[in-house]
Amino acid sequence: LVLAPAEFAGMWDYNADESLNAATGKPEQAPRSATQRGRGAATAGRTGTGRSGGDGGFGGGQGRAPDIGPTPEMLRASRDLMRDLLEIPELLTVSVTPESITFKDDLDRTRTYPTDGSKRSYRLGGSAYDARVVWRNSQRRKDIYGDYGFKMSEVYFLSTDAKRLFVILRVADMRKNAPPIGADRVYERVDPADASAGAPVSR
Repeated sequence: LVLAPAEFAGMWDYNADESLNAATGKPEQAPRSATQRGRGAATAGRTGTGRSGGDGGFGGGQGRAPDIGPTPEMLRASRDLMRDLLEIPELLTVSVTPESITFKDDLDRTRTYPTDGSKRSYRLGGSAYDARVVWRNSQRRKDIYGDYGFKMSEVYFLSTDAKRLFVILRVADMRKNAPPIGADRVYERVDPADASAGAPVSR
């Protein structure tokens, strides 16, 4: 079943019980969740990012500069960007046009992404990043690029009845066999009648 992009439009409420930390398989908002452990995870996840050489040592080529690894500035920038990108929007309002998709979160922050695959620049909190968005069948994929080789993907798709929105977030990790960094989130569609009537949204 291929769902039209317009099916993504609406208001979505974060399901804390079913949204999981990708590394632990436990609820994302539990202690040591993806957002709470962002500092340590970012440091671990970015080891090896921004290096000038590919062999992890001093380099095999003659006259090649020593590979000194990521600097504190690189680690801090990647950590801060990951923290901002993994922040949990507990309520999302999604608008869709033939050319773009727009997200408005519970902090009233709005970002619009063209869906033609073109790369654009954005800011979130104190962090800047580039992103490109495409539709792939019934999925919306966003690839994110930050400084010093930071990469992250977000994949959005719906349940067959279009009442649930699933969001898979993954931060690229250069280490082999490293646990995934990210989250598997679930959102429930908010009935427009409830939203317009001011009914409380469940948490």
